[in-house]
Amino acid sequence: MKSEPQHSLTLTPSLLDKRLQELGVPDSASIAVAVSGGVDSLCLALLASNLTSVPASKHRKIFALTVDHGLRPEASSEADFVANILNSVGCDHITLPWRPKEKPKSNIQAKARDARYHLMNEWCEDNGVSYVLLAHHMDDLAETFLMRLMRGSGVYGLSAMPECKKMGSVTYLRPFLGIPKSTFQHTLTVMGKRWLEDPSNSNADFDRVKVRHFLASAALKGLDIETIAGTANRMRRTRKALDHYRALWLREFADFSPFGYVTLSAESFADTPEETILRGVAEIIQTLGDLSYTPRMRSVDRLVAAMQDDQFTPQTLGGVVISRMPNNLNHASKFSNGFLFYRELSHMSPKCSLSAPSYDGIYDIICKPLNDSMANQYTLGPLGEVGLQQLKQQDRVPKTLHAMPYGLKVVQLAICNGDQIVGLPLHAETTIGPDKNLVRIVCKLVTQQVK
Repeated sequence: MKSEPQHSLTLTPSLLDKRLQELGVPDSASIAVAVSGGVDSLCLALLASNLTSVPASKHRKIFALTVDHGLRPEASSEADFVANILNSVGCDHITLPWRPKEKPKSNIQAKARDARYHLMNEWCEDNGVSYVLLAHHMDDLAETFLMRLMRGSGVYGLSAMPECKKMGSVTYLRPFLGIPKSTFQHTLTVMGKRWLEDPSNSNADFDRVKVRHFLASAALKGLDIETIAGTANRMRRTRKALDHYRALWLREFADFSPFGYVTLSAESFADTPEETILRGVAEIIQTLGDLSYTPRMRSVDRLVAAMQDDQFTPQTLGGVVISRMPNNLNHASKFSNGFLFYRELSHMSPKCSLSAPSYDGIYDIICKPLNDSMANQYTLGPLGEVGLQQLKQQDRVPKTLHAMPYGLKVVQLAICNGDQIVGLPLHAETTIGPDKNLVRIVCKLVTQQVK
């Protein structure tokens, strides 16, 4: 543990409670803290473990989650170190092991991060926890800003990470983004607690470590963590303004169909700032493709340029097909001509049972109560080429399917009993079993529009 100089601020449970109230967390809500054992996350976990001493938070249930990635020999012992500290102060600690069939050989940090969020999200949803606290701080903002600047990012990439982000039913909160790392170090020193030093934090092979060293030795006046973090926050304000106009553009020019596709008016490019168009198209692809992030803007740039060419031919991006809207689809869209976006068949999720709450990220499964055996007997998934042929042979193709191009037909949802298609729930009322249980599928494109 490093000795730190005196610092003007010491973080307290009361300060954390105040931030949670500002972020809209209910007083009685259970909370999990993501903790690796590093100075920032361990400090946050210890503060959270003492929230019950604050009157407004005395009924909270606090959990600490450590993901053991298994990428280093000492990973398990480090998770045990964290567990011992937090259990000693009465905080429930859970270690979530990540054991992929094959350890990643490239882009290791990004893949480990994705796995971390997946495991935490899964645990929280299984245990009824709606909020997870993350210990990102001012130094993280500055480092991320410079890393993205090096990669040529625009306003969106350079804007500060959000204080709140929702993944499924779980909301991730960063209550101390405006606090420098030195404050966490000072607070743990005052507590008399040790913390872990991740050896990767000194590995100069990683870009973030290089940037951290650069900031620590920056010779130019004003090129410091606080100034850069302030710029990132101003970029976030600019991003919010762009988001506002993107939403207005989508509301006017995009039509989100209950059949799981989107049409975009041919008039959408006229007299509209290029950035609004790019962000709107990227948002459609992210939503339809159920992507965690928008596609790379270089790819969106090329796509939008191609869409404005009279010779535009169908393209795919992010698992989404983009083509000109066929004339016979006019009656199903509020636009007479334009562009059609829909999920590519090869990017549809595997079939799921009707006991699942949702499918493919954009469909909710709603049905009358079924026993487990019946729910698992029937599956939901894309119609596919074989299914479409089956409907044609049985003369069961609904009128709403006739108007669709072939690629859109085969990604329409079908309920199956074994190899036999029972019905297309987006196109007609579908019942299953001897009791004629009604199955209803709701496309979230219509209820949510875009993320």
